[in-house]
Amino acid sequence: MWLTNNVWAVENWSVYGRSVRTNNDVEGWHNRLNRRAKKGNLSFYLLITLLFDEAKEVPMQCKLIREKKLHRHQSRRTRATQGRLCAAWDRYGKKRLVQVSF
Repeated sequence: MWLTNNVWAVENWSVYGRSVRTNNDVEGWHNRLNRRAKKGNLSFYLLITLLFDEAKEVPMQCKLIREKKLHRHQSRRTRATQGRLCAAWDRYGKKRLVQVSF
């Protein structure tokens, strides 16, 4: 089968079974960081301090994610697209789907 390869695993180039991702998460974090900075063009040392303070929150955020208490906000359109993809993956896994169009 042509999909089997010793160099690249399917997980490295395929998004089959993965949730829809956008850069909205990064944009939201960047906007929050800018609000916390309260100004642009921070000096290097102020930026390092701000990033260090941000890094201190990571363990708590990881704990909240594990406990399913921290959730992503997705637009209605993205949720709908994700739902259609999941349904298509289910049908494909059950050999009921040959071609998908979005």
